[in-house]
Order: sequence, then C-alpha cells, then structure tokens
Amino acid sequence: KGINAYANFVTLLGGRPIMAMDEVFKLMGYRAELYAQAYRSQAQAKQAALDAGKTADEAEMQGLARMAEILSDPPKNIDDAATDFSHMITFSRKLTGAAAKVQELAQEHLIGRITMPFIKTPVWVASESMQHSMIAPLSSQWRADFAAGGAKRELAMAKWGMGTMLMMGVGSYVADGRITGGGPGDTNLRKIYMDS
Repeated sequence: KGINAYANFVTLLGGRPIMAMDEVFKLMGYRAELYAQAYRSQAQAKQAALDAGKTADEAEMQGLARMAEILSDPPKNIDDAATDFSHMITFSRKLTGAAAKVQELAQEHLIGRITMPFIKTPVWVASESMQHSMIAPLSSQWRADFAAGGAKRELAMAKWGMGTMLMMGVGSYVADGRITGGGPGDTNLRKIYMDS
C-alpha cells in the first residue's frame, strides 16, 4: 500500500506535468516538420508548374494549393516523417537492436523495472550526443539518416558538422587555457589564478 501511495503521489505531482510537457514538445516538433514537409512540396509543385509553362502567378497558386492540401490532410509518408521528427526531438523514438532487448529485459522483471526504469530516453540522449560530434558516423541512426538522402541527410550532416565545429572550437579554447573551469575553491589561490 505504501508503494502504491508513493506511485500515485509521483504520478500526480511529477509524472503528469512531465508527460503533458512531453506531449506539448511532440506537438511542436510534429507541426514544425509537417510545415517543413509542406513547404518543400509547395516549392516542388511550384517548380513543376513553371517547368510546365505556367505563369509565375499560376505556379504560385498551384504551390500554395499543394501546401494547403498537405497541411489539412497530410499523406501517410509525411505524417510518418513528422511523427518521427517529434519523437527524435523528445528522445522517445522506438528502440531497435540491442537497446530494444535491454528494454524488454528490464520491463520483464521487477528488479529490472526498479533498477532501470528509463531505457529509451538515456539511449536516445546518448545517440543524439554522438550524432552531434566528430564520431557521428559510428551511430547507426546517423548512418540510416545519411543513407535516406534528402532532408534527412542534410539534417544528419548539419548535426555532424555543427557538433564537430563546436567541439573543435571549444577544445582549442581549452587547450589554449581560455576555458579553464571553475578554478580552485580557496579564495587566495583563486585570486592568484585569476590575476595570472
């Protein structure tokens, strides 16, 4: 009864607000990717209309009609891409491979549920961290996104490039001694350190 009371307390005061915020961020990510997909389709429809000999105004109207169509009733492939993006930004994609087996094992046994209550989020946080670094090609998710081509490849390359650039920039500042951390706790040593 005590454990059940504690679980209810955690769910009411901690779990529900966290779950609500998770849903808010999933919705924001879904809408952002849906709009991006619709915008890409609009640009493609507009270019196709121009290639077919339509005037600029007619091509613009065709593009806007395509965008409105996607936003009002997204096709399955666009809906899936937007859902996947929303899960990516909230670290809640479905696990695959060894990570999925670890999650199944943890959920099957009471000890596993107690010692490893969260598997999915830490795995995806680690994966996304890897994808935003110099070692991104070691991530199977990064390789899959790269192989997919199009916008997924561009996002994968942006993650790799920006993460590598930041790591190299910050690393050079650390090597030069421009970034040093908090320094000593002793006030006198700290003053000497700051003066130098």
